[in-house]
Amino acid sequence: MSGPADYRNRQVGESHRDYAARMAGAARAAELDRDTAQAAIERVRAGHYPAGWPGPGHICNEDGKRWPCPTIQALGGPEPTSPAGGASP
Repeated sequence: MSGPADYRNRQVGESHRDYAARMAGAARAAELDRDTAQAAIERVRAGHYPAGWPGPGHICNEDGKRWPCPTIQALGGPEPTSPAGGASP
């Protein structure tokens, strides 16, 4: 026999499933946004690197400013991939 309590339980179960589905979709969208942003940052970093051997007084290959250039500084500084912390192409 089915009564008001059964109906209410079904409604709650459905709303929880709907919520879970919405949250799963939001999580997938957030992951895609994160991956897209990371790829964009990697493309920017790839173009900005010290011209010549990295070190004091060197300039950025991309914008001609003193290394680390403002763009790389805005991204948190050079990645530690070379002796002076500048990523080479």
